[in-house]
Amino acid sequence: MALRLITTEELIAMPQPEWLVDDTIQLSSLGMLYSESGLGKTFVMLDIACHVAMGKPWMGKPVKQGKVLFIAAEGQTGLGKRILAWNAAHNERVSGIHWLVNDVGKLNHFEIKSAIASVVPNPALVVIDTLNRTSVGMDENSAKDMGEYLDTLEQLRVETGAAVVVIHHTGHIESTRPRGSSTIMPTMDTLINLSQKDGILRLSCDKQKDAEKFQPMYIRLQHSEDSLVVMPSQYKPSLEKKVTAKEQMVTVINGQSLTAGQWQKLVPSISERQFFRVKSELEASGMVVEADGKFHFVP
Repeated sequence: MALRLITTEELIAMPQPEWLVDDTIQLSSLGMLYSESGLGKTFVMLDIACHVAMGKPWMGKPVKQGKVLFIAAEGQTGLGKRILAWNAAHNERVSGIHWLVNDVGKLNHFEIKSAIASVVPNPALVVIDTLNRTSVGMDENSAKDMGEYLDTLEQLRVETGAAVVVIHHTGHIESTRPRGSSTIMPTMDTLINLSQKDGILRLSCDKQKDAEKFQPMYIRLQHSEDSLVVMPSQYKPSLEKKVTAKEQMVTVINGQSLTAGQWQKLVPSISERQFFRVKSELEASGMVVEADGKFHFVP
């Protein structure tokens, strides 16, 4: 590739970054959403993808509507149920998302480029789920291997102009950073962490290259149809006190109707014994009532 020199005036006149999701994800950027296993990373990116495809604000933030390519290298069989659940929860019928559900193995730039050109030209968002399942045969701890993988993502970004977001895991020991080589974090324009404390799910920004970091967002997983969907949480952080088991249980059940088993799964930090004790207290106080085997919160 020939080197290109430009003047300062030309540099200043270059297009400024444009938001795909306001103050969260920019077009033509590389991003990563990472967390411990099992917190709901795919649910979050699926939710963002659906909102982008439909042009609906996400968590109250304006989006730029566009086509989405979702590279689902794991969990393909459950995606249909998740989309039906999202449709039911939002009273919509999602369109504008194209799915690559092959066992990708090692992400191949030329194969992806061909699929994009023939099926979904000019996508606004490309989601890759996950780094591990699209880098088979590569060593996540190797700067050389990850450099090659990240270069593939960069080529996709340059050629499509899309926001390219990869889903990844934290380490088994170090849970505050993405797993693997130290080359990963500096390459990303946006780093988003999904974490859980006291049963509350929190989305926070570790890095935003060309803008201020967005303020933390609190979300919950809500039952819909035969799956779960992401919804805003009414939780408000407090610096004065730790969130109690009662507050956690009320937060997750507020606005939905759940069986005891479904309710308990949404508060994994609470022991079974404590869960049933608090549930009994909530029922006795009239804050939670049961109907047809399901419980709901009474404001």
